[in-house]
Amino acid sequence: SPVLETLATDGDKMAAFIGGECRGVAKTVMNDGVRLFFIHVKAPSSENGNVEFRYYSAAAKRTYVSVASDVRYEVDKIYGTADAPAIPTSSSRDPSPYLPRYG
Repeated sequence: SPVLETLATDGDKMAAFIGGECRGVAKTVMNDGVRLFFIHVKAPSSENGNVEFRYYSAAAKRTYVSVASDVRYEVDKIYGTADAPAIPTSSSRDPSPYLPRYG
C-alpha cells in the first residue's frame, strides 16, 4: 500500500494465509521502481476461504495484516499483474488496507 511503501526495504516479506495457515510466500520484484510481491497461493481445489495477506516491515519490525476480506481463494485466479498491481482495499477508516498485528 502507499502507506507502507514509505517504509519498504529489501528485508520486507509478504505472505498469504487462509484460515490462519500460510499458503504462499511472496517473491519480491522491482517493476519500474515499484516493489511488487508475487505470491503463488497453494490450496486444494475445494478451498474457498478468504485470503489474508500479511506484510512484514523490516524497518518497523512489525507485521501488518490485511483488513480486506474481499479476496476469496479460487483455483487459477489471478489477482493483479505487474502492469496493474492489486492492492487490498480497506474496509476501515484507516487509509491503509493493513493493520499492525501486535504480539
